[in-house]
Amino acid sequence: MNKLKTKGIIAGISVILIMISYLVYNYYYYEKNIKLSELYFISTGIAISVFSGLLFTFFQNKWIRTILLYCSTFYAMLIISYTYSWITQGHAYAYIKLSMFLGLLIGIIYMIYDITSNRTNNRT
Repeated sequence: MNKLKTKGIIAGISVILIMISYLVYNYYYYEKNIKLSELYFISTGIAISVFSGLLFTFFQNKWIRTILLYCSTFYAMLIISYTYSWITQGHAYAYIKLSMFLGLLIGIIYMIYDITSNRTNNRT
């Protein structure tokens, strides 16, 4: 199986995850009056992280790749901290500032690496 098909399958699974979580959330919210906001946020956050990570592999522009890497990292860190806090403390609390900082730091490190590796490759 080639890389494009694999990426398509991963994206399809993410879309199915978003659709199922949306339908389950709406059913329980409107029919049963049960809020599943935390689970809905987690499932859509995972899908957003996967989508932006997949888009990262399609583009060659360092600015676009840095933004997509930031988005993917931000959502991954946000979901991890959100879930950890929800399990350990019994309530969901997202560490948004920490996630933004870590995503930005990883994005900047990648951009610096990309710029320096392109300069080294262009010299040889």
